[in-house]
Amino acid sequence: MVVSQESRSFEQALTELEECVEKLGESDIPLEESLQTFEKGVSLTKECQALLTQAKNRVLELREQGSQIKESEKKS
Repeated sequence: MVVSQESRSFEQALTELEECVEKLGESDIPLEESLQTFEKGVSLTKECQALLTQAKNRVLELREQGSQIKESEKKS
């Protein structure tokens, strides 16, 4: 199943990446197929990293908002 990058979740991308790793571990895979699978794996790795960065930034933003709320409560 091919999912567009815009709608693929982190979990979906990670599952596809794991499938690539398993496929590359097979000894009877043709060279061209190995290269295509490796390229897909690199792309999925970048996609997973970007999704993790987005999640990290969101957590940091929410923590900052929480800190601002606590500070305003202390001043009240």
